Amino acid sequence: MLTSVSQDEEGIVTMHDETRHGLSDGDHVCFTEVQGMAELNGSGSRPIKVLGPFSFSIGDTSGYGAYTSGGYMHQVKQKQTVSFLPLAQALAAPDFLVSDFAKFERPTPIQAVCWPVIAAGRDVVGVAETGSGKTLAFLDRKSVV
Repeated sequence: MLTSVSQDEEGIVTMHDETRHGLSDGDHVCFTEVQGMAELNGSGSRPIKVLGPFSFSIGDTSGYGAYTSGGYMHQVKQKQTVSFLPLAQALAAPDFLVSDFAKFERPTPIQAVCWPVIAAGRDVVGVAETGSGKTLAFLDRKSVV
């Protein structure tokens, strides 16, 4: 949920204090239910530039009405073309994936329970909903380099 949108050459969108947007520079967003700055509603997707975990810029909003309240931001996925090297070339020169743990704020409940047990060298069985962080909860500390 939006907290504010500035009426400026570089319009700044601020999210509710407890809602990190989770976006990256170049991501695209669209808006719905924005009060006051109605030009944003249904205006299509627009690229953003991240300013912080709770704010991002969306380009020129100086000609829009004044933001009054409400509104939601929705990330719009963009089509990407992906190409791969032939298998022999890829095996000869592997490209390693480096995870971005900078966005990691704190462990989920399943992770907070499992990590100390795993670190103690004991087995653990856990049940949690999809998207709760189970995969990262059950990573063996030896498998992380």
